[in-house]
Amino acid sequence: MWKSCNTLREYQLEDAIKLARLNSAACFNQQRTGKTPTALYALHLKAVNRYLVICPASMVYPWATEIKKWTGLDALICSGTIKHKQKQVTLWDTTHPLIVSYDSFKSTKVSEGLVDLIFKQIKHTNNNAIVLDEAHRIRKRTNKQAQAIFKVRFAFDYKLALTVTPAPSHTHDVWAILHFLYPYTFASYWSFIEQYYTISDVYIGMNKTKKEIDHFKSKACELKLQELLNLI
Repeated sequence: MWKSCNTLREYQLEDAIKLARLNSAACFNQQRTGKTPTALYALHLKAVNRYLVICPASMVYPWATEIKKWTGLDALICSGTIKHKQKQVTLWDTTHPLIVSYDSFKSTKVSEGLVDLIFKQIKHTNNNAIVLDEAHRIRKRTNKQAQAIFKVRFAFDYKLALTVTPAPSHTHDVWAILHFLYPYTFASYWSFIEQYYTISDVYIGMNKTKKEIDHFKSKACELKLQELLNLI
């Protein structure tokens, strides 16, 4: 759904059309360029049924405001007690997008039931979407939030990642976003590292070593990865 009175800037419209053409996509535009309405219009073009937004806790209510402004839909905010969160998930439908914070969406004993419930709500339905705002938050691939997101992504037909900084600490941090968007193409972290980077074995004592990622194998590898990111 989209309010006909709302108009995007030309570059936002172009970006939304590009995002909607892909099976899954990422938007790495700079701050204050309007990634949120761009993403919402891409979802409109994809004609998705239901969508889930996962974002920082500080952005939950701003997302709800933007959804109301641009689409006219009243979003459900998954917050409060676990019972209240579960109730919001059961109310989630095509006219009520669901917004969850990263803090609530993680693989822990407390939150696991919520993650499983979200998965069950849509696993037998089609054309659903998941949006990660500040998607670089899953860069630590073994943390609880990343594991929960990697678990449910298969239930969604369309995945969209939004962030200004896809690799805030190291360039190889971007693997987590690629793995989220295209889990079969970027299935293995170390295969990705070996393809683009040099690796050293660093001695850490007690006759043990650990792998340390150094730098791109070559300028060609760096350019190839940049070209790949420009396509998603």
